[in-house]
Amino acid sequence: MSIGETVKKVRLFKKITQKELASKIGISPNTLYRYEHGDISLSIEMLNKIANALNVSTDILLVDPSEIPDRSHKKINFNSTPISNESIPDKKQIAISLKILQDQFRDLQGTLEKYYSQLNILGQIEVNNYVEYLSTKEEYTKSEED
Repeated sequence: MSIGETVKKVRLFKKITQKELASKIGISPNTLYRYEHGDISLSIEMLNKIANALNVSTDILLVDPSEIPDRSHKKINFNSTPISNESIPDKKQIAISLKILQDQFRDLQGTLEKYYSQLNILGQIEVNNYVEYLSTKEEYTKSEED
């Protein structure tokens, strides 16, 4: 198991293409492919760049790739027949997923707060009105499947 495999799983979990990630860290998609497949080793500096680009802490990239959940898990329907233990991610996978989501949420929240705080009261009212308006539009709201 390699760090590159973990990078790939986190990238796929976050629905980021190789091209997008490579662009964010300033390397070619081919070089990223080689990192992910263990053809070349990741330096500490590159590991930090990748972690920053994926908005995760470096400790997430150091876990065994088999512990990173993929997006193939089906949503649990509590009104259906019981599910087997094999389809339930273990506690470590859940903790890693939660950490990734917390990192994403913290980064998004910080970005929103930064821009919102730069607005005067009229700008903030406009943002609030626009968010309220978007929440009434079907194409911008979550469906029951989300």
